[in-house]
Amino acid sequence: MRNIHFAFYALFFCLSIGCNIGSSTTEELSAILQINENHRTAHMNGDADLFVSQMADTITTIQDGQVYINSRQDTYNRFSTYFNRVKYAKWDDTQPPSVRLSPDGKMATLIAQKEIQAGMVSESEPIKYDTSQWAWMASFIKDNDEWKLYAISSGKAQ
Repeated sequence: MRNIHFAFYALFFCLSIGCNIGSSTTEELSAILQINENHRTAHMNGDADLFVSQMADTITTIQDGQVYINSRQDTYNRFSTYFNRVKYAKWDDTQPPSVRLSPDGKMATLIAQKEIQAGMVSESEPIKYDTSQWAWMASFIKDNDEWKLYAISSGKAQ
């Protein structure tokens, strides 16, 4: 009876944290978390190349009640322009991101909450940083053994 309880709690624990049974789970979770860290680096350094380097050819974005479908090149163009106008002082997780893998290990979801300090670049004034809270859910697909971001839904706290 005790073994049944242990098995139940072990299964409950795995399901509650989204783990999969298998030797590569830790590596897969680490790879998704690394993309999150790369996106932080891209924002802090204004690096549009790094930002889109781990994106699928087509990215679906849900924001402000709208659905946008853009190519990786369109996303690069948008963020290249954006990173020239905006600088970041902070793009930090307010709690550890949650990552879940699909049972077949070919899809993953990351849920993140961030505190962001960003300001518009001005030639005439120092940057005035505003602080905001953001949350999002990013979906990834494994393509040729590489994780690619293919969809994201985000929102800013009011």
